[in-house]
Amino acid sequence: MGVAPGAGAAPRTDATPGAGAAPDESTAPSAGAVPGADAAPAGDGAPVRNGAPAGGDVLDADDMVRRLVLGLERHGAQVRLVTADGGSLTESLKAASADAVRGLVALPETGAWAVDLVRAADELGLEAPLWWLTRGAVRVAPSEPAPSAPAALLWGLGRVAALEHPERWGGLVDLPERLDGRALTRLCRVLTGSTDEDQVAIRSAGALGRRLVRADAEPTESAENSTKNNAGNNAERLPWNPAGTTVLVTGGAEGVGVHIARWLAAEGAHHLVLTGDGSDPHGLAAELGASGVRVTVASCPLDDRDALARLLAEYPPDAIVHTEGVVEDRPVAGLPGGRYDDWVSGPLAGLTHLYELAETLELSAFVVFSSLTGMVGGVGQAVRAMTDAYGDALAGRRAARGLPVTSVAWGPWSTDALADRLRELGLGSLEPAEGIAVLRRTIGGGAEGTVLAAAIDWKRFGEVFTTARPSRLFDLLPEFADAREPGALGAPAGPRTVAPELREASGPERERMLLDVVRAHAAAVLGHASVEEVDGERGFLEMGFASLGAIELRDRLTAATGLTLPATVVYDCPTPVALAGYLSAELTATAGPGAGE
Repeated sequence: MGVAPGAGAAPRTDATPGAGAAPDESTAPSAGAVPGADAAPAGDGAPVRNGAPAGGDVLDADDMVRRLVLGLERHGAQVRLVTADGGSLTESLKAASADAVRGLVALPETGAWAVDLVRAADELGLEAPLWWLTRGAVRVAPSEPAPSAPAALLWGLGRVAALEHPERWGGLVDLPERLDGRALTRLCRVLTGSTDEDQVAIRSAGALGRRLVRADAEPTESAENSTKNNAGNNAERLPWNPAGTTVLVTGGAEGVGVHIARWLAAEGAHHLVLTGDGSDPHGLAAELGASGVRVTVASCPLDDRDALARLLAEYPPDAIVHTEGVVEDRPVAGLPGGRYDDWVSGPLAGLTHLYELAETLELSAFVVFSSLTGMVGGVGQAVRAMTDAYGDALAGRRAARGLPVTSVAWGPWSTDALADRLRELGLGSLEPAEGIAVLRRTIGGGAEGTVLAAAIDWKRFGEVFTTARPSRLFDLLPEFADAREPGALGAPAGPRTVAPELREASGPERERMLLDVVRAHAAAVLGHASVEEVDGERGFLEMGFASLGAIELRDRLTAATGLTLPATVVYDCPTPVALAGYLSAELTATAGPGAGE
């Protein structure tokens, strides 16, 4: 197991060898760039005007764009500025990228606009690396302000985009408060890819790469420059005791919330207020009431601020445990235009209301359930990644004020519907008792940042996570380093590349061959011993494909067919038969008229 239950890991941004840039460095990027949403033709860069940097900037939006353009040009880039205020982003980028695009650099202001940028680049088939620049998304030292939740949301979204669109993703860069010449030099070095970093904070100390570290690890020499996303003043707190308290548990009548409610009751909580849709499918009110605990099951959507305020006034809590999470999810490309608000606005509003109203309460504990997806990304999980990154930043702001807060990013629990299927991807599951033990030690235990609690097989997880693109996020974890010994990682041996035979085959024969290829690779991803275990008519999601498994299957099929396939292909073609038909049509289209007939 990688990050053992209770051991956890916390993300931080460290100064790593090769990541920094010396003051006198002069590295000319071979690509241009675009602040706001930029496109860069070969040797050109095209800053797109749309986004203003996140709060607390010394420079306003116009000054920031001008400073970036001048800095990039000074380092050798030809920059083309694109204005996308109120117009079609796709058309603006198309006009700017008439020549070969060598780089896209954006300063997105909102998640909705960032989603549109990804879609525009996808529609235009732009393969230039896409970089997002933010301000205040991460905190690299106690002296810095707490992270900005809207900017942190962009990092959560970007981590999903990196997995879904590895062929065109550059990375995330958080800029310093003052963008001077030294910072611009470091930025240019990162944009060229010479640092091998794709999650970077540029500060006076250097260009700092984001890393996951064990929560029980000894501080390193660079720890003073590290980002503990939710660093707070928890070190002096005693372990939390819920005995005699009133506890609000959001989502407390279902899922993981049921186990939390039972634990709190066993620990002597006086009153449990369980929010959700008002139902009590597990009969907790009767079960826990029989032991003398008062239980209130309330219908209270968190995005209804007035309803939440009334609930808190009627049942003032001594502690809050927020377990309610995203029920349905979508890939980045599935959140265009108005659909973004449909999927994202509600969860974000709920988190904002909960945190703001909690500031009016005297709480002994405020516990937030986050996710592995929010910390590292996940294919098809854009909403969860954004919501959890946003919530982690809100927790960071609360911690920076010295208020009690504990944020735990969970891997699967054994009670999760997909627990068995995720195990095939290297993600083991925690038993409820193990999860509770982690929580008991973590609340008030002095851990800084969002702590990850998960049972991970690093060899298998590393194979899957790094199939699409390399990552240095786990470099400081000894378990991952051991798994990366020569021969330890790499794509599992699978069916041979058959692109030549596929292109020469006739239509029906090609589809039969492609179905065999799809089933064989699907079996390899799921860890099945035989291709016969993959039914051509059965849905991929029903088989267990989710998140990283979908990207691994996409990458295997890309290698096998020579086609460039979207990260969402498993979602777009829900069965092996449908996917084989899609691949056949794509091979015919790329081969030209008459091919494969």
